[in-house]
Amino acid sequence: MLIFLIFLFQEGYRSQSQFDSISSFLTGLTKIEKADALLDKMWENRSNNPLLAIQLGNEAIKICRELNNKSLEAKAINFLGVAYTNMGANENALALHETALELSREVNDSTQLGYSYNNIGGIYREKKDVTNALNNIQLAIPIFENIGDLRGLAYCYINIGRLYKDQNNFENSLRYLNSALDLVDIIQNNEMRARILLDIANLSLDAGNNKQAIESFKELERNYKSINYLKGLAEVWMGYSKLYYNSGGYDLALNHAQKALKLHKQISNTVGEISTLNQIAAIYLVNKNYNQSKSYLDTSLKRAQGINDAALLAETYNSYYNLYKQQKDYSNALKYFEITHQIIDSIFTFEEGSKLAELESLIEIERKEKEKQLLKADLKSQKRQSNYLLLIIALFFLIVIILYVRYKEKKKLNDELTRTNLIKDRFFKIIAHDLREPFNAIFGSVDLLTNHAEELTEEEKNESINSIGRSVKYSFELLDNLLAWSKLQSKALYFNPAQVNLKEIIESAINLVEQKINSKNINLKLNFKNDFEVFADKQMISTVLRNLLFNSLKFTHQNGNIIITAATQEKFDVIEIEDDGIGMNEEAIENIFKLDKKFIAKGTEGEVGSGIGLILCKEFVEYHKGLIHVRSELRKGTSFIITLPKNNK
Repeated sequence: MLIFLIFLFQEGYRSQSQFDSISSFLTGLTKIEKADALLDKMWENRSNNPLLAIQLGNEAIKICRELNNKSLEAKAINFLGVAYTNMGANENALALHETALELSREVNDSTQLGYSYNNIGGIYREKKDVTNALNNIQLAIPIFENIGDLRGLAYCYINIGRLYKDQNNFENSLRYLNSALDLVDIIQNNEMRARILLDIANLSLDAGNNKQAIESFKELERNYKSINYLKGLAEVWMGYSKLYYNSGGYDLALNHAQKALKLHKQISNTVGEISTLNQIAAIYLVNKNYNQSKSYLDTSLKRAQGINDAALLAETYNSYYNLYKQQKDYSNALKYFEITHQIIDSIFTFEEGSKLAELESLIEIERKEKEKQLLKADLKSQKRQSNYLLLIIALFFLIVIILYVRYKEKKKLNDELTRTNLIKDRFFKIIAHDLREPFNAIFGSVDLLTNHAEELTEEEKNESINSIGRSVKYSFELLDNLLAWSKLQSKALYFNPAQVNLKEIIESAINLVEQKINSKNINLKLNFKNDFEVFADKQMISTVLRNLLFNSLKFTHQNGNIIITAATQEKFDVIEIEDDGIGMNEEAIENIFKLDKKFIAKGTEGEVGSGIGLILCKEFVEYHKGLIHVRSELRKGTSFIITLPKNNK
């Protein structure tokens, strides 16, 4: 953000003369007329000259405050947020739209309230926070419907279309973009129409429909030149560049990318500038011009760090990886490969944490859209057949009553089924993600060993082999836990409790991790009698104790301590596995056994895990009608306590 502000200061003087020129035309106008004129000019320059738009907006806000006109002030602040968004300053824009939201509520201005919600939703969409994006857009839609603001409703549909595009759901994305197009045709807003057509063209490009994409870009290029829409023109040229790059026309691709870069710099569009710099770097790389490629990447990285955009940073770091890999600099290639996937993993994990709410929100939007279409059909039918109005109403209420009765009968069952399916979907999506990372590591190491073995040092070869071993071991443990969980869910896991010797089970688990215990020099102490027995299914309790021991080893430092204690109470046997490792905070403790939450922490030596093992432990213990809970404190260690009922036969 500091880099961005420095850039803003350096570039600000360019718009000063234009601002002074506009100000000279305001002489003699009343304050309200000045404010309106400033806002008109601000909106006109929000894309082509956002720095000028910001100056005009700040002046308009000052006048609005002098007039104590909070509705107009909210409008000015929303416009200002849009200008900041066009420069890539999303955090600044979000704060402005939230301020406009509060002002709109204070004066009950429905129009600006709707635009504030939709603008906030658009920023959260760019931040990959799907849940907050949808929640805010959903709040905006009924406001615009109630006041009949088709322009605002079109902006909402554009945002939803872009959300579907981010999910690679091209069919629904196109449907909402076409709905927005229908609305702007009604209000005859050619500027919005051109912007929607650009989204549709980019959608065609992403979907691989190159013929339709290039036809759309040609039409848009003519349109944008005629209305002097510079941001759109830059994006069209980037579209051309991607098309030519994909077809091997690298000279044409470079020419269009450089034209786009010049325009993005001219209008201070940082996000567009970064993407274009990476595109140019890729073109130079394919032509083996490594110095030029790295120069553009260095500039791109500096700009991406300035606005702290995770997706753009990941894109840039991945370009570095491709550069160094092609140069056969495998040390740097491996470094940037790891950085890229750390960022990608953090984005993916955050998105996965939003999937349930995202799904519910998308279903809600679809439901409202269908209800609205049904309502429109009903209204048309009533106009054509007004004589049957009373009959239609009577039938409607009869249907509602019937549906309500059936709904009440099935609600409890359906709710439980929906919840179960969502949790299972969530569970398997997490599994798919956690299996992806070790296989990525395996593929990367195998690629290096297969294709570049003669260029690697012995140390690099050993590290690649060790990486494969760690990944295979982690994948096997994960699949073993998944198999046990699936058997439990399908009732295929045979439950046969009996008196079992605790020491034998724990020693079996220790044998599996003896190498890890020795490498970390862990002091493992068993604090119970050799003949101590518990009443449990041997396979299940072995899985529980093995997972808990693995977990303690992962989060215990070199030369640390793990103590396994067992004791008998009146009706229960209590087993405790205690370590003096890194511990957990309150949030981790609260969510550690929850299937619909994903909490990931790395071990003391970078070990990773999915958290599935602990969820399996909880289900197995509860299958015994027992309890498991955790007691932990950051930097002071963790204890897992299992309470199992005795055999009272």
